[in-house]
Amino acid sequence: MATVTDSTGYFTLNNIPKDAIIKVRFIGYKTMHFNATELNKNKPVSTFLLKQHYVQLKEVVISKFLTTGLRKSKDGSVILNTSDFGILPGLIEPDVLQTVQALPGIKSSNETVSDINVRGGTNDQNLVLWEDIKMYQSGHFLD
Repeated sequence: MATVTDSTGYFTLNNIPKDAIIKVRFIGYKTMHFNATELNKNKPVSTFLLKQHYVQLKEVVISKFLTTGLRKSKDGSVILNTSDFGILPGLIEPDVLQTVQALPGIKSSNETVSDINVRGGTNDQNLVLWEDIKMYQSGHFLD
């Protein structure tokens, strides 16, 4: 036998055997069990207090961030390894610009490498490193 509460949490149980075990449960809370003899026909139970049930999940490690050749560091920076570079879904060949634009907060207003904007900044505010060398003119990137 089972029942469901109404929108206010009210429910009734009829014709319960005295030796029955009653189970009260809700998603995200520990299930509560008690004997039917604990209920009194003359005095309705006003409240059941359920304890929250916490589940600790195992650590999730993402090995491929969007595609191969991209690695996210613990400090939040993204490292792009072009020698191990993979293809993004929907593309037919590896494309650095398209991959970089798939990262959060990065866009190019005119689809060129020289106009990459990061988190609302302008293209001249970006630090672009190619093999640890500063690229002062990002328009010459990949020439």
